[in-house]
Amino acid sequence: MNFINIPLQSQNQNKYLFQYQIKYENKPVGYTLVSKIDDMDDIEDIYLLEINIPMKENKIHFGEILKQSMYKFINLISGKTYQNSKLYLLLPQDSYYEILTAMSQYFIKNQSVNKKTIDYYKRRLVYDKYEDIPMILLELSLNFKNEIKRQTRLDISVKLSDTKLKGYDKSYIINAPKIKGLIYITLQNYLNSRDFDEISNRNNKPFLLWIELMENNKFDSQYFYTQCYLMNILNDDKIIFTNKSNLYFNFKKYFPEKCEQYMAQSWNFREFIRNQSLLDKITKENKVFIVRPAGIGAYSGKDIYITTNKQELNAAIEGTKRYDKVLISEYITNPLLFSGKKFHLRLYFLVGLIDGFLVSKLFDFYEILTASKPYKKSEWTNKDIHDTHFHGSSVDIIYPINIIDSQFYNDYLVKYLPKIQDCLIHISKFINGRIGVYPQTKNAFEIFGCDVLIKDDDSIVLMEINDKVEYVMKNTDSTIKLSKMYFNTIINNILNPILNNKPIESMDWLYCGKNKNLN
Repeated sequence: MNFINIPLQSQNQNKYLFQYQIKYENKPVGYTLVSKIDDMDDIEDIYLLEINIPMKENKIHFGEILKQSMYKFINLISGKTYQNSKLYLLLPQDSYYEILTAMSQYFIKNQSVNKKTIDYYKRRLVYDKYEDIPMILLELSLNFKNEIKRQTRLDISVKLSDTKLKGYDKSYIINAPKIKGLIYITLQNYLNSRDFDEISNRNNKPFLLWIELMENNKFDSQYFYTQCYLMNILNDDKIIFTNKSNLYFNFKKYFPEKCEQYMAQSWNFREFIRNQSLLDKITKENKVFIVRPAGIGAYSGKDIYITTNKQELNAAIEGTKRYDKVLISEYITNPLLFSGKKFHLRLYFLVGLIDGFLVSKLFDFYEILTASKPYKKSEWTNKDIHDTHFHGSSVDIIYPINIIDSQFYNDYLVKYLPKIQDCLIHISKFINGRIGVYPQTKNAFEIFGCDVLIKDDDSIVLMEINDKVEYVMKNTDSTIKLSKMYFNTIINNILNPILNNKPIESMDWLYCGKNKNLN
């Protein structure tokens, strides 16, 4: 059995510590690699030792491959100690029984485990007690575990697929009205390829419940309470950051300097109009402010007022009476322009509570939404000039699908993205421990729409984070492309790790921290 070192590709050098091709009698049979995930909030160093070989053809070699892979890892970190670290051993998934048989043969041959014990383990396996497999393999690997722990103080956890899904059906439900705008074929094809069945029976316990709001702004009660392993909606605690007012004042409470840096200065509107010194900014100084309702009924630019004088202020007071919370903010009068028009970015922000961790990720694509007419630093109440909601843009501008302005694309990556990431990392930190999942699911995630405005000095302004996101495109081709990127991001970062039993904390997150609700 030979292990041939494979030079790491440049993009993976920060992730992989080593990668070896496994050869038997000069024929490649698979590979083994070690990767390290660190620098995550409140998490010990994580090492992944992955062995990837087709078991059916190589089961007689598996024990030796496992042993040599372990020893390669030991040699790699020889002389070091990792008291706060963990090693996950990721094993092939195509045949539990063949893995156990292969390991049994190796350990019996090396007199590590007696045959009576192996027969006992096999009987447990024959009776379909798959939840025992991690424990069985851990026991069988005891000599490796003790040797590694003795040399490095490193704990080992054995991971196999599907064991965590015990008690849930291999099925999924999609309950989504067409008004949402997404096309679900990418998600359906992925789950179908993993032998999951799409069902409509709410009495089952599916792996995934994907549910969206109906036209009445409520979930379908027939499906909403379905017991499931994973759901695409977080519970109502998310209002701490999806309500404009809550977002601003919570951000200001927990990270005041970051709030000042990334959000426009704001006040409670009803307190503002009772403060004469603040009122003077409008009635005497003619400064420009924007009044926005927050909470129930506030969406898509509805009942938003620009105020520069007392008359416009009175109109805002009258027009927002029915809302519980109303926010007034300094209006941005120096926006960066796109093709001569005011615009904002619609970014997609994933937040998940998975396996005891709060994780967040900014999607790699974004929309540019412009006003209808060229920008003027005047006519503040003219929506064609200043309103950048969805009805303003005449075409779909989705980067990086259709890059109209390559300079802006480069500026986004270099100038704006780092600031946006920093902003959302701090928001992820303040929501950790303050949001949760509904009782009918074990895990949940949700995709939020973040609206960000860029100023002409290259600073960014977070305007809001929406939970009622609609994916309304001007043409079908854009909808298809957006949907594919959208669901592939979810598949790669949420579904694949769960179904491949890869630790969720090992993925490339914007933020990852232990769920403080569980402490």
